[in-house]
Amino acid sequence: MAENFDGTEHPHAYAQLGALMNQLQGRGFKSKLGRDFLVVGGIVGAITCKPRPTDADRLWFVDGSGEPIAQADHIVDAAVIIAAGLDRPAVTPYGPVDALYAAVRRRVPQVSARCESVPQTSWLEGAKAAGNHLHVAYQGEKRRVSWDAEGESYVWSAGPDTGGRLSVDVEQAAERIAWALGAPVSADPTAEG
Repeated sequence: MAENFDGTEHPHAYAQLGALMNQLQGRGFKSKLGRDFLVVGGIVGAITCKPRPTDADRLWFVDGSGEPIAQADHIVDAAVIIAAGLDRPAVTPYGPVDALYAAVRRRVPQVSARCESVPQTSWLEGAKAAGNHLHVAYQGEKRRVSWDAEGESYVWSAGPDTGGRLSVDVEQAAERIAWALGAPVSADPTAEG
C-alpha cells in the first residue's frame, strides 16, 4: 500500500500479495513484496492486486500486462497458475543418471544416493570430473557413477574403480553398485516370476 492511502488501492491488497508471496516461496520461487506489488523471479513485470470491475470489484491478482491471474482469495490457485506459467523444470535434469538414481533407490534403498552436476573447470588442478554424477555411499564406502555417452554405459567416476564400466542396463548397474559397496540387493520388482 502507498504511504498515504489515496483510494486507488484496496486496503487488503498488501495482505493478499504477502500471502501469495509465501505460497510462491514455499514452492521454491524467489519473490519480493513491494508496497503494492509482488515481483516473482522469472516473470517480467510485477503482480498487483486490484479490484476487478467485471467481477463485482472483487480483488484479483493481475500480471504485469494487466491480465487477471486469479481471484485474490484463491491464493493457492494463483500460486499454481503462476508456477505453471514459469518455464521451470520440476526437477533438475540429470539425464541417464536420473534413471540410475531411481534404480538404486528401488533396488538398494539402504544406500545413500544423490545426483550432482559438476560444471566444467578444466583450469582447476585436481578438479572433479565435469558432468552429471550419482554419489553413492554405504557403511563408509563412497563412490561416484556417471554416464559415458561415448561408450553408452554407466562408469565409475570416483573410487577405486574409476573409469571402470558398470553396465548399459540401469538395473544391472544398480546391482553392481550394491555389490561394490557391500550392500544387499532387493529383488528386481520388474522381473517376472
